[in-house]
Amino acid sequence: NLPLFNRVTVIPGSEDGVSRPLGRTEQYFFNGLTSGESAQAFPNGNSGNAHLYYQALKGVPYMTKTYDASGGLLSSNSTSYKLTEKGINVGPKSVIKAHFARPVQISTENDGIKSTTSITYNTDTYQKSSETSSIVSGGTSANETQVFFKYWWEIYNTNRSKNILT
Repeated sequence: NLPLFNRVTVIPGSEDGVSRPLGRTEQYFFNGLTSGESAQAFPNGNSGNAHLYYQALKGVPYMTKTYDASGGLLSSNSTSYKLTEKGINVGPKSVIKAHFARPVQISTENDGIKSTTSITYNTDTYQKSSETSSIVSGGTSANETQVFFKYWWEIYNTNRSKNILT
């Protein structure tokens, strides 16, 4: 078995691993521990359900924090995941369960400016359907962008009976 670490700290420029002349970066990974047992709780924004499926997400990063030499937080980035399950036919009488882990919210903070991106997916195809981003500075929403995705089959082949390659 390979060891799975929840927190990995990188200390650039340190000769002894204790001094932090250039600050440090901490990365957090799902490793089989619950949110309460982990060094940093799992983000669960926008209907994220990683707290229920943390075993299936082993090895997936969920947070990064960067600190300066004096220990002040410079930036942070966290990702909320939603794990969904879909039955896939693999034979006349055989169905397997496939699991999809998708990021549903990405939150970033750099120099006091917060940005949140929420992502939605088509429940039938699991393709990205929309993405909404907002930037907040000083408690005021400065910018909001919304992007909607439309796929070829949604316009030209709504019942998905054709293969695009034939």
